[in-house]
Formats: sequence, structure tokens, C-alpha cells
Amino acid sequence: MSRLQYYFTLLLLIITPFQLRADTVRVQSVDVGINGCYKVGCWTPVRVVLSDSLPETFSVAVETVDSDGVPVRFQSAVGKTSLYVKHGRAGASMTVFVLDENLNPVESRVFSQSSNAAKNGTRFLAPIPTERPIFLVFGTRNIAMSDAIAVRHLQENRRPVLITVNDAANELPDSPNGMECVSMVVLTMQPEIFDNVQPDSPQIDAVHKWLSRGGNVFFVGGSNAEPLVKTSGVLEKFLPGRFDRMTDLRQGEVVELFARSQRTLVMTGSDETPFLRVPHFTEPRGTVIASDGDLVIASRSAVGFGRLTYFAGDLSSAPLSNWKDRHLLITTALGWSGDTDRQFTQRNAALIHLGYNDVSGQLRSALDTFGGITIVPFSLILILMAVYALAVGGLDWLLVHRLLKKPQLTWLTLPLWITLFCVAAYLLSGTNSVKQPVVNQVDMIDIDLSNGNVRQSSWYAMYSADTARYNLTAQTQSDYGSEKLRLCWNGLSGSGLGGMTPKTFSPPVWNEGYTLQVEQPPQRNSENKLVQVPLATRSTKSFFAESYTNGEKKPLENPTDEKNVLREEQGLPVGKLTLPVSLKNAKIVAGRWAVDIGDVTANVPKTIDAKMTRRLVREIPIMNRSLLDSTQPLSVTYNPQSRDTRYILEVMTLYTEIGGYDALGVQMMYQELLELGRLLPTDRAIVMGNAAEPELLRSTLKDETQELTNGRSDVFVRVVVPIEREQKHEVTEQKRGVLDSNDKTIREHRDISPDELRKQLNQ
Repeated sequence: MSRLQYYFTLLLLIITPFQLRADTVRVQSVDVGINGCYKVGCWTPVRVVLSDSLPETFSVAVETVDSDGVPVRFQSAVGKTSLYVKHGRAGASMTVFVLDENLNPVESRVFSQSSNAAKNGTRFLAPIPTERPIFLVFGTRNIAMSDAIAVRHLQENRRPVLITVNDAANELPDSPNGMECVSMVVLTMQPEIFDNVQPDSPQIDAVHKWLSRGGNVFFVGGSNAEPLVKTSGVLEKFLPGRFDRMTDLRQGEVVELFARSQRTLVMTGSDETPFLRVPHFTEPRGTVIASDGDLVIASRSAVGFGRLTYFAGDLSSAPLSNWKDRHLLITTALGWSGDTDRQFTQRNAALIHLGYNDVSGQLRSALDTFGGITIVPFSLILILMAVYALAVGGLDWLLVHRLLKKPQLTWLTLPLWITLFCVAAYLLSGTNSVKQPVVNQVDMIDIDLSNGNVRQSSWYAMYSADTARYNLTAQTQSDYGSEKLRLCWNGLSGSGLGGMTPKTFSPPVWNEGYTLQVEQPPQRNSENKLVQVPLATRSTKSFFAESYTNGEKKPLENPTDEKNVLREEQGLPVGKLTLPVSLKNAKIVAGRWAVDIGDVTANVPKTIDAKMTRRLVREIPIMNRSLLDSTQPLSVTYNPQSRDTRYILEVMTLYTEIGGYDALGVQMMYQELLELGRLLPTDRAIVMGNAAEPELLRSTLKDETQELTNGRSDVFVRVVVPIEREQKHEVTEQKRGVLDSNDKTIREHRDISPDELRKQLNQ
């Protein structure tokens, strides 16, 4: 053997194992969602199982379709087999690729949605409808959550889906983005659920970040809470105060009155009816809604842009587990009220022609109107087609057979009819004066004065005059937000034309799609780039970008100093308010009131007093009746056809406090983390208005190869402000003692309503 042959053989021996390893990596199965649950339009965790370990230079990609049915590919970090994907259509298949270091596919496999819980190790189920909330429940014990949901009498398409978490470390995403589809997390005190889970676990940290970005957590205490809530406990980040000790609640009347129950809660200290063992917290946060002296029974507090609801007792153990009104504790603590879905059956049918059933869809529709561009109504197209059919059929026959009596002239008249209607169609479509790509956008900046967190949400509607492909990024020059925004397509909730859950088959428009690229390795606030996004001639496409920062770019001033103190007096906000940004036509919302405060100058104190113009929060969606469809019921006060972006964003902000679906008849489930109304029952007020200097805050959608023309642009600012609330506990030890001293116990007043009893206690 020559020396050359020797070195060649040695080289083959070195590279062959690596080549075989790459060639033998096969895609075995996938696990999509949280315990198999996910929603279209939301970031979803996808875990890929391979036949062998992934080489360090390789990566995994998943290709699905966006809300328009266009293929889009998502790529994982190098060496990782899990990633986050946005599915755009219910029923669409998913292709998994194994990519080499040059991003060339070396293996692929197609997965289709299945109704089976797990098929050959694959869990890729049909998505949960967008209208149905998803509740993530830590623990397997019965806490009457199903009973609390049942008494709301919701329609089936709005009934929450309960997901039980048995192993937090294995079942939860390691990023808050993967929890976008979750409406509420329920934390129960079952230590076995958190075995081998550390306080700094990525999964626990993801839940806390999701909460601070607008999530909703229901924290249920109990006798087993101490190891979880003490210093360095797994759930230390979620506490409603500073943990002091465990103690006993011996008076069931406190719980009865809080739940507005007329059933006695027996607590004697025996094994069958023990006292209620609960955590004792000092320095409680937020608004205390039930207490026994200094013992907090229930409270609501703000965590960033999200809400933490706390109840002290264990709902899965005696004495509460034996109490028939246990579910009332949940409905009262969470502020749930009875729903009346049936009254909107007619309203929902009327909304079909609008193409959306969600507030986010109304905002998307408002942006999809461009100046100088005439939209040809679909009804006119149908009329033109009907006239064409009549012309080439009946009229042409009458012309050549009856009038001219020369049937052979059909070979001449038919091309003339075709030419005539082609010219008519061209003239209808040729009225557009816009010849370049245009972008309409709305930016919403959220600022939390208590901790300096800043969230930016940006909606874009892009119009393309010609068939082209674009390489898009979203950036901002704001002093508060991140320079890089996470950009992706924006879906339309519902089953209407262009919706993410279509009832009819929609043929694909593009066989070759585009790619969502992320910086490698991914960084916090990584810039997303949409590469080769296709748009047809005179078509539009919607995008959404977001970022979340902790205020490190421009730290906010301390909101607790003398120039920024707000308090509540007789339900109205009063005091001095200092904001870091200038606003026009601002209003402050606290409790059930919305107060018009006019223009606000940045860093200049604004005095808020009770003499300012105010109205109830529930009156915000009231519009001029002439703007409403005449077919709408007279009780409807919301205008679903409005194109005023501020009006839509105000409703989106206060959706819950306005009355939600009962009052509006439209959903707020897609992008529901952007709602801030759930903070009003806590110790927070919301200031909102248009930015006085929008050019300093707006973002920019950019293309690498050409400049995009700016169309309509609005910047809406929301500031979450701490406010000293008037504490009105449901019951206190002192008030209960007055009743006892007069020999009037709670049990002796079972014949009067809870509201009347509460009035007597407040006197």
C-alpha cells in the first residue's frame, strides 16, 4: 500500500462514523403542545424525537402553513431538537426536517393531525378552538374547578379546557412564548408535583415570566404550602406577600361570607371537620378582598402586566372538600359571573360577514384599508360573472339566432364578449394609484411604572402592488423598548374567509413558502427575519411583532416618590401623576371609572382630581347608534364595524371590565395577554392615550432590498400605575365581633341575601 492510499484510507475511517451518524438519524415522532394541547396562531412547543442523538452542528426545522395557507419554516437552535412553532391552519400537516451545518435537509418526515391521544409515540392532535380558554392546573386532586366552570353555563365552544400537570419539569415549556395559548395557571400546594424541581428551573421561570407579561395565576394555598412558599421554595416567586408561618383559621363564617354562601362551613378541629390550615403572609401585596384580622384569606395583586389571585385554603382537603359551596370560592375569588351566551346567537351570525369574531380581528381589518387603493367588492365580481354568463349565453344566442339569423357569427361575437368583459375587469382593477409596497401599522407601548418593564406590540398590514418576495425585519428606535422585535405573521381568528379554522378547503396559493430565521445562537429579544415572504399582485398580508424588556435601556424613575402618588377616594383616582412619555387625550382608568385627564407632558406632574370629566368603564364601547348595523339588537352598545384603532385598542385593553363577551358579543381570546382590564381589581390604575411624539416610539417594518412606503400609522401608549386603593375587605375580625356582641351571628342571618348582609356589616 502506497503512502497516498494509506492516508486516503485513514481519512475515510475518520469521516465515515460521522457520515453514518448523519445518515442514520431518523425522525421517529413529535410531541406538539402542552400535554398535547395548543392553539392555531399561538407559539407552540414542538419536541422532535430522533433515532439517534443530533450532531452538534445539525439542527431541526418544522414546516407548516401560516394563516394564509402559505408554507413557513421554523428552525431550531443548532444542536437542539425542540423549538417553538406557530400553526396557521387547523387540519394542516407538519413536516419535520433534519438540517446539516449548511441548512440542507438530510432527513424529513410528514406528520398529520390525529385524533388518537398518542400514535406510535407521536402526539399531534387537533388544535383547541381559539374561543376555548386553556387552564393549566398543577396537581391531580379535585379542587372543584370543573364545578366552578359548570355554574357559568357557558356554551360548549367557550368552555375552558383543563390541562393537568403531573410533572412540571417535563410537561411545561422552558420559555414564556410557549405558554401563549394558556389563559390561566392554577397552582395547588401538592409538594409531590414539584419533586426534583428547583426554584430557578426554566419551566418555573417561564411561568413567572408569562405571568408578568400578562398572564393570570390562581394561587391556592393549604396545609402543604410551607415547603413550597418558604424562602428558596419552588413557588417563592408567586407569593402574595412575605411568608411568615403556618396558622389555623377557626372561623368558617369568614369563608362563608366571602363566598356569598348560605351553607354552613363546619370547622370543629376534629379529623372530619378540621380547622383550615393556611399560610400567614405579612406585607400583603395588591388588594385584600377577604381577611380575618391580619390573616389574608383572599387577595388580588398585579405582577407586571399579569394578575395573581390568591386563596388561602386547600380546596382539595377537609373541611372545604366536604362543603357543597366550595366552587363559589373560586368564582368569587376570580371575579367570575354568570354568562348569557344565548343572547348573542343572532349577533354572532351577523358578524360572519365581517370575517372575524375577535377584537384582534377587528384591529387587523381596520389596518387592511389603504389610501388610494380601491377594493373591488366581492358582490360586484359576482354580478360581473353573472352578467358575463348571461351575455355569452342568452344574449349572444338572441343576437346571432333571432336578430342576425346567422349562427356562424358566434365565432366572432364570443371573442368580442370575452374582450369586453376583460376590459371591464381591467378597468375595475386599474383604479388603484399605489404602485409600490405600503405598510399600515399600529404600535402599542405598555409601561409598568412599578418595575420598569416595557412591552411593545406592533401590528402591520402590508400591501404589495406586484408579485414579489420580501425579506422582512421589525425594529424600533424607542428609548424604552427593545431595538429588536420578534416578528411573525398575524392570524385571523374564526372560521370566516381567511380565518385560521376554515370550514371549507382552501387550496394553497404558493408551493414555495418562506422561512422564519432567528439569530444563532438565540439571544433574549432575538431578531426574527422573515425570508422570501411571497405576496401576489395587489394583495395584502398581516404581521405582528413584539418585544419585552425590563427597562434596562432607559430605567424609569421611582414611581413612589412625592411627585407620583395616586390614591383612591370614593372610588375615584386623585393625586399627582408623572409619566415618562407625553400623551394626547389621555384617560386614567381606576376601579369602575374612566377619567379624562387631557394631554400629559413627559416628566411633568399632572394633578388628578374628582372634578375631571368621568364616565363608567362599561360606557367606553358606546358609539353613535347610527354607526351600528340596523339589524343589531338595541341592547348592543359596541360597534364591531369601527375602523378607529384607538377605539378598538381601548376595548381590547379593558375587555374584562367592560363586560367581556356578555357585553360586546365578540371574543378576546387571540392575543389575550394584551388585555389589562384584569388589573383594575388590584392596586393598579391604567393610563392610556395616543403618543404625543409618535415618531419616537413607533417601530419600522423593513425590507432588505427596497424601501417600504409608510401608510397609516398610530402609536397607542398604556401605562400601569400603582394606586393606593380604598381597602374594603369582605369581612374582618372587628366587624364579625360586633355581630357576635349583639348575639347576631352569621348563621342567624341565613334568611337574608348576602348583599344585604354585607351592607349591614359595612354600616
